[in-house]
Amino acid sequence: MIKYFFAKASSIVEDHRIKAEKDAKFIKLQDKRIEEFLEDRENTIIGAHEDRRSRCKHWKEEIALDKKFDIKLAKLMEKYFTK
Repeated sequence: MIKYFFAKASSIVEDHRIKAEKDAKFIKLQDKRIEEFLEDRENTIIGAHEDRRSRCKHWKEEIALDKKFDIKLAKLMEKYFTK
């Protein structure tokens, strides 16, 4: 009976060890996948966001130039056509 108890306890301990090893492998794999995701996110999403911000800045500059042009044109038209 005692031999059976120790054999059963040994089997339970071995099962827990195997499960712990599987869990550790799973966690390690998940950590690797998260690192890959963060790296990929850095290269794609954040890079695209920076490109978008750059384009927005460019368009803001274009709009400012257009506004200056419109003001100058309005003054010129006012000078010659409002008498």
